[in-house]
Amino acid sequence: MKKTNFIFRLTAEEKKFIHDQAEAAGLPASEYVRALALGYEIRTSTDAAVLNELRRLGGLCKHLYNEGMDPVATGRALSALGHAADRLAPR
Repeated sequence: MKKTNFIFRLTAEEKKFIHDQAEAAGLPASEYVRALALGYEIRTSTDAAVLNELRRLGGLCKHLYNEGMDPVATGRALSALGHAADRLAPR
C-alpha cells in the first residue's frame, strides 16, 4: 500500500496536459505520472483496441489463405498485420 506523497508544482497548462494524457491512457493522473516517473511504458486504450482489430483482421486473412485465395497476397497481408501487431503488443 502506498503511504507517502510526492508533491511538485506545475503550470495550469502542464497539469491539463498530464490529465489529458492520463485520460487518453485510461489511468488516473497519479498512476500515469507514477508510471512515467518509474520508466514504465504507457499503453493507451486505443493501442489495445487497434491490437485487437489487427488480430481480428489476421484471423480473417488466415481464413482466406487457408481457402486458397491468392496465397501470395494473403501471405503478404498476414505478414504485414503480424509486424504491426508485434509493434503494439506489450513486451
